[in-house]
Amino acid sequence: MNFKTVLVTGARSPGALHICRLLNNAGVKVFGADSDPFSLTKASNSIEKFILLPSAKFATDSYIDKLNEMICTYNIDLIIPTCEETFYLSKKAEHLTCPVFAGDFKQLELLHNKYTFIQLAESCNMPVPKTIELSKDAVEDYSKMPNGFIVKRKFTRFSDHIMYGDRMESIPSELFEETSEWIIQERLTGVQYCSYSIAVKGEVLTHTVYKAKYTAGEGASLHFQHVPRSDIEEFVQKIVKTLQYSGQISFDFIVNESNQAIPIECNPRTTSGIHLFGTELIEHLQSKRSELSYPRKEIQFMISAAMLLYGYSNIRKTKNMKEWLKIMFTSRDIIFNIKDLKPFFYQSISLINIWRRSRKNSVSILTQSTLDICWDGEEF
Repeated sequence: MNFKTVLVTGARSPGALHICRLLNNAGVKVFGADSDPFSLTKASNSIEKFILLPSAKFATDSYIDKLNEMICTYNIDLIIPTCEETFYLSKKAEHLTCPVFAGDFKQLELLHNKYTFIQLAESCNMPVPKTIELSKDAVEDYSKMPNGFIVKRKFTRFSDHIMYGDRMESIPSELFEETSEWIIQERLTGVQYCSYSIAVKGEVLTHTVYKAKYTAGEGASLHFQHVPRSDIEEFVQKIVKTLQYSGQISFDFIVNESNQAIPIECNPRTTSGIHLFGTELIEHLQSKRSELSYPRKEIQFMISAAMLLYGYSNIRKTKNMKEWLKIMFTSRDIIFNIKDLKPFFYQSISLINIWRRSRKNSVSILTQSTLDICWDGEEF
């Protein structure tokens, strides 16, 4: 791809900040955009300007109109989405006056839906957890599973809207009134792994795998170090080739006691694995590099503020305070950069703003962080 000026959306996320810094270091003119006025990347010296947008979820047409205005004003060559605004940009791509680096909307929907993704993985001859749409009969059947079951929405993020159980009484009765939105799945035991890749026209260009050992609650990973796993790489290659996929794509796996990687869900967007890559990521996007790139194994990153915030729960979960302390003292923070210091200090303002709005809306901080850009399968 040829581009001189790029607009990165989802500027609230650390992943967007990382992309902006990489693009700026490569000599690309970068603009950051988001509907969150306190977006993290707003404070970065890697962008020319921060653009405040309407909500992609609640004002989609205005969102697209504002983007087209910015494309014209700043001669934008490419839009790189990073959060769930990806879905809105992909579906409305034909109404935009510059290309969007994201998969086709039908592909994104297939991958983001936790039920259809499992069906896709199974069609690629991957082992998958037993999964079906929620019903009372299904609960009776899945109650016989040795490790119980998981009930979750078809469209979620950060492992929200998930319930664990082993009998009918584990499931709130109101869920059976909206069963088309929920699935019931065999509960797997093992270690969670995540992958992050960039692909163009069915070819994987960058790829990493990392353990999700330290997390924010049940969801987002907080520490990242590349761990080579050929089985996961082969699966990613197969999905990308089957779909002829272009864009960013991430998967979650459970590696069981037999060291078998079992896919459980897909996030067809930026995830934290991007922090393990440097300038090679931009070189691939600019078609200056062709060979598949992996991060160096010795590099470790963490979200230090969240590692502290969720420190107690993670130490209890892992029962290893020594390892937690070692990671805290040896891993690099994903936001701190000596050449771009403001975002490190500005993150507290961003987080306080999210906390205030979460209190106002009576939702969790994680839910609030994507409330105005998330997509849960609704028509728009």
